[in-house]
Amino acid sequence: MTIQIEAVYENGVFRPMRPVPLAEHQRVTVTLDAEGPAEALPLHADRPPLRVDEGGVVRVGRSRISLDLIVEHYENGMTPEDMVRAYDTLLLADVHAVIAYYLRRRDEVRAYLKRRQEEAESLRVKIEAEPARLAGGVADTPQCRGEGQCCDWPVTPMSTARSSAACAAACHRSTRARGIGSR
Repeated sequence: MTIQIEAVYENGVFRPMRPVPLAEHQRVTVTLDAEGPAEALPLHADRPPLRVDEGGVVRVGRSRISLDLIVEHYENGMTPEDMVRAYDTLLLADVHAVIAYYLRRRDEVRAYLKRRQEEAESLRVKIEAEPARLAGGVADTPQCRGEGQCCDWPVTPMSTARSSAACAAACHRSTRARGIGSR
């Protein structure tokens, strides 16, 4: 049921201008349409411009910039204006809103950042513990394939800082050490 009621606000209490057809102690939702000075500036409760992407990372606005990065830059003294200049996908209002969110909820944000750090460290340890990746059953190490070509990468003075001779010599040392002959 929707009823529009005119009321006066006095000493923290709304006083209806006419009788209201409600039961005693009945709960209601009040929507205010104030007249006077309060009407000059409508106040809105905006949600922070944060979203969680498919990987569980909190991102700012429509950008790919993470909450982690904004907090890190803010803590290191970077201004919101500098952040927007550095990352052109950010909006200045979004950066200010995210910083305000962080300042109001430091403990929650820091707990999130700590979890992210722990996840990153766990992943790093896991990756470092894995054996070297194999290509075709042989470890991905250089094997000489003749003058001017080392491994799978063509070696020319124009394509690499190392010369063909230096690359071939390194491959020969590497393959001899493993007992592999030149092809």
